[in-house]
Amino acid sequence: MNRRLYRLILCITWMASMSAYAVPWQELTEAQRATLGQFEKQWSELDGAQQQRLALGADRWVGMDKSTKRDMLNRYDKFRTLPDARKRQLLQRMQQFQTLTPRQQRRLRERYQRYQRLDRQQQRELQDRFRRMTPNDRRRAFEQMQRRARTDGLQRRPTPPRSPGTIRRDGINQ
Repeated sequence: MNRRLYRLILCITWMASMSAYAVPWQELTEAQRATLGQFEKQWSELDGAQQQRLALGADRWVGMDKSTKRDMLNRYDKFRTLPDARKRQLLQRMQQFQTLTPRQQRRLRERYQRYQRLDRQQQRELQDRFRRMTPNDRRRAFEQMQRRARTDGLQRRPTPPRSPGTIRRDGINQ
């Protein structure tokens, strides 16, 4: 076989393995079909990645308790009423958050929780201090945070997390 053709086949196979595969409607679980019922007619028009995301979302939805579902619906209603510019900004920030390592995500959540525990006066002081910063000061502060994250050994998530391995009887990972 021609080497170039062989390399092309390998490249195409590799690219195909990287893309999401389509999930036929009939292969969804009963709970997934019940949750995603409104998508049945257009299911075949969705690409594989969209189908997989919806199926995973349906699994998460089925596993949630009623109060969590209610909270999610309330957040969605609030999101729908936002101006388009604010929606784009939130979606962009969510995508940026997804690129962080689990450690960075945890630290960011902890900082936000600390902020939420402050009283209103302290929150206003922090907000005012941020508003008074010049764009150059904000840029420098952001660069400083990035340098600190690099020196702490925190990097962007390069690949999906690896499996923890097997644990031997003596408790040591292999």
